[in-house]
Amino acid sequence: MAARGGQCLNDGGFLGGAAIHRIRCEKGHEWTPEGRSVLAGYWCPRCAGKPTISTPQPKASKYGLIDLHRKAAEHGGKCFAAVWKTGRDHYPFECAAGHRWEAMGYKVLKQGNWCRACTDARLGERRTDAEGLARIQKAAHEQGGRCLSTAYHGTAATYRFLCKAGHEWDALGNNVLQGGWCRRCRNEGQKLGIEAMHAVARERGGKCLSETYRTGKAKLKWECHRGHVWDATPSGVKAGHWCPSCAILNTIAPKNQHKRRRYEAAAKAAD
Repeated sequence: MAARGGQCLNDGGFLGGAAIHRIRCEKGHEWTPEGRSVLAGYWCPRCAGKPTISTPQPKASKYGLIDLHRKAAEHGGKCFAAVWKTGRDHYPFECAAGHRWEAMGYKVLKQGNWCRACTDARLGERRTDAEGLARIQKAAHEQGGRCLSTAYHGTAATYRFLCKAGHEWDALGNNVLQGGWCRRCRNEGQKLGIEAMHAVARERGGKCLSETYRTGKAKLKWECHRGHVWDATPSGVKAGHWCPSCAILNTIAPKNQHKRRRYEAAAKAAD
């Protein structure tokens, strides 16, 4: 093109053999051929004495590269394209599961198409797991709540749940099947749990030194009325167990003062 003294007026230069280009020859004539005709050697029809047939220009697309990247991000994936051509061109994508493919721009932007591999996997799971929704509903019922969703889309999909306290939230089917449940109830239960442990310790003349409660099997730090400090599970304390040092001290006869001093030292140091 430059060798003939002409230039391409399209933004971005050459767009491909099938794309329409606006060309200007060295005499200032302009026409709109397909890229392949220029590559084949055809040039200015007016200079060649031929009537100029104006090829209709395609309407400017309302979409662009930024829309492709935004739509891919909405699906949790990526678009690897660096240049926008037209909505009918194909662009490379990657989904959240790592599948890669190419798809027409308009299919993704206007029709909502996304990863075929993921879609096939979900459809396959729906076909082979007829009791999938029933299992999720059963897991919710065992927690004292309900699954509010009415359609099954696989265990990796999100469902709506309602707990017995009236809290609603969305969670993956897998999480609930594996024992996960209402986070608000769990946080409130942890708060009530540590308050109960502080109350138990006070009833026994001691203290619970921990500030957070996780589960009945996670150890907390305790202090008895003699100042002994130890770690024990809430379930063990609620079952009646208390200071192990005091338990040993109570088995040592008063005459064995040299043995008792070892366990009384904490109380004397505290005084």
